[in-house]
Formats: sequence, C-alpha cells, structure tokens
Amino acid sequence: GKTDRERDEPAKTPDSEGVPPSEDELALRELVESGAPYDLPEYSGRPKSGISSYTFYSPIKGIISSNYSPQEQHYAVDIAVKLNEPVRSTLSGHVVFASYTPETGYVAIVQHGNNLLSLYKHCASIIKKVGSFVRGGEVIAFAGDTGELTTGPHLHFELWYNGNPVNPTDYIAF
Repeated sequence: GKTDRERDEPAKTPDSEGVPPSEDELALRELVESGAPYDLPEYSGRPKSGISSYTFYSPIKGIISSNYSPQEQHYAVDIAVKLNEPVRSTLSGHVVFASYTPETGYVAIVQHGNNLLSLYKHCASIIKKVGSFVRGGEVIAFAGDTGELTTGPHLHFELWYNGNPVNPTDYIAF
C-alpha cells in the first residue's frame, strides 16, 4: 500500500509543470485548433482568458435599441425584434429560472460553466423548464413585449460573469 507520506501529499493539479496533457485535453486542443464550433466541458481550472475564449451564440438577430450602460444601471443590451422571434441560449447550460415577473415579463435565466449566467427578459413565452439542459444555439423562448418595463417587442439580454454584469457586445455579434 501507500505510505502515510504519499497519502498526505496534495494531488497534482492538471496545470502542474511537466505533467503531459490528458487525452481529453489533447482532443480539446485539436478541436479548438481546427476552428470547429465546440462546447467547452465544465472544468474546475480557471480558463486563461476568462470568457473571451468561449464561442457564444447570438441569442437573437435584430437591431440594438439600447446599449449596455452601467452608468444608467442598464446592464444589458436590448435588441429590437419581431414578435415571437426565437430566442436561443448563448452557451450550453441549465435553465435556472423560467417565470413571469410583473416588471420584466417572461424571463429565462441559463447558468453556464465558470460562474457565467445569461438572462433573457420580456419574452412572449418560454419553452424550457427549470432544470432543463440546453445547448448553445438551442431555442429556449420566443421574443415578446411582456412586462411593465417594455417599449415594444425586444429581447433584454444580460450576461453576468462571477457575479458582475459584462457587456454582451464585447463577446457577441447581434
């Protein structure tokens, strides 16, 4: 068996010097280098460049009617769209909220890996239930004009990373 000393030593982390990359890591690198769209597996290591290494899907195509503005406490982009336009999950993840709120109408929130959340507000309807796993690019709702704080059919889209809002237009082309 192992000696007490061996058992007490901390486990080697995957990013330790001199440890060859695993087959999964090599396969992932090959996929990344090939330029194919891919789903990043959830892992506990910190990504080198945060979320900028992710391939985000645009949740909807439309015209930005209101930009991200922390000064005005508008932590989102509003995208003007046609009613019932499909709304897609920007990355793979789990639906953690899907409900109606008086102010923002039908809201869907998807939890992704690495403390990343995406929020979709003012939807006409939501087709995914809480707990559902969704893939990036999968339709989760339809755009609408619901809630008191709406000014016509649009998607209010927020991206939160590590508990802070980030500007979606830094990562996604609408």
